[in-house]
Amino acid sequence: MTARGSVCLGLALVVLGASGAGGHAAGLDSPCPVEWQGLPFGDALRELAGRLDLPYVVDASVSAEAAQTRIRLLASHVDGRQALRWLARSAGLEAVVVDRTILVARGDRLPEAWKWRGGVPARGRDGQEAAWAGMRGRVAAVDWVDAPLSVVVRDLPRSFGVDLVVHPDILAKEVLIHLQQSAATLESVRDELARSLDAEVGYDDGVLWARPAHLPQGPAGSAPAFIPELINAKTDQPLRRPVVIDRPLADWQAFRGVVARATGLNCRVEVVAGAASAGLEARGSVGEVLEGARLLGLMSYQLQAGGEKGLPTLLIQVRAANR
Repeated sequence: MTARGSVCLGLALVVLGASGAGGHAAGLDSPCPVEWQGLPFGDALRELAGRLDLPYVVDASVSAEAAQTRIRLLASHVDGRQALRWLARSAGLEAVVVDRTILVARGDRLPEAWKWRGGVPARGRDGQEAAWAGMRGRVAAVDWVDAPLSVVVRDLPRSFGVDLVVHPDILAKEVLIHLQQSAATLESVRDELARSLDAEVGYDDGVLWARPAHLPQGPAGSAPAFIPELINAKTDQPLRRPVVIDRPLADWQAFRGVVARATGLNCRVEVVAGAASAGLEARGSVGEVLEGARLLGLMSYQLQAGGEKGLPTLLIQVRAANR
């Protein structure tokens, strides 16, 4: 097993390799069009991991039934990260990339900091809204006469340059769409889809996402509280500040810099020989991100008294990759 494949969540995991033998590897940040019409989730994950040239880890919480979920997903304008996340969501799961390893699990089994809540990627809600503002005025001719969703899913990306991903519960209803306009805006199409599908339709993580109205949220995460007992109420406030890591960092010193800027604390990083890389992405409070990294076996951390300017020092100790 490679060092990348030994990442551990503290959960029961199945670790699998990935081979890009089917073609040239696609990067996580590169265009990664996908099309699956009824392929079992496990097979689709294996195929995508091979294209991305990444090993993947499947938590024991992913049942055999979930692994056999038939995936119907067509997306032409997504990158590798988005394709991976939407594939997992299509099976009711979550997928993240940490230390160049794909982790797949039920949403309640991953620390919150390692998921994009509600599909919002690390750039945050403001970035989502700005992206939507730049595309909602796009205009194209629409000619859907009692068209099945499969037709709309293929036509919309070609006409408007953005993919439509539909929740499996809506796909199962086989709703027909009727909309004919010579100069429809993407926003008007979004509104009509919401009405016809009786769904919430909005721009989310690179796609138009159609989901059942009032879709219940998943159960609360089972990860431990993000503030360990050793941090008391007086000094834990900096760890409650938000932080965003939306692309893998160059090294652990870069991670230290991100944490130091977010918290204002003195930060020190100790990196042992053979340590895992800092190739992680996350969003949430600093405490959540640190605790998520600890749960993944990448590092430990503690606050130490007696730092500069009367502030405690946050010590981050990076572990060897095989631990």
